[in-house]
Amino acid sequence: MAWAYREESDGIHRIKPELQEYLFDDQGKMLDRENWGKTARATMKEYLARVGAFEIKGAISVEWIENARIKYGEGSAFWESRVEAR
Repeated sequence: MAWAYREESDGIHRIKPELQEYLFDDQGKMLDRENWGKTARATMKEYLARVGAFEIKGAISVEWIENARIKYGEGSAFWESRVEAR
């Protein structure tokens, strides 16, 4: 997920601002992966190639993280343990 996130000054990882318009609709809802903008898909592929990694189907995803953000909230026990891993 490093390709899509950066750590903010409050210690929370959030979507990089330059990718937001490609990953979310006008109401702030996460787009389905097939509707991501070309820039987001290319950024993900370039990052994976650069670090020699590959996407694992069923593993943690941007969609999972953003759904957890909405459902549990940043700073919740779930968020801290499952997303931020602290």
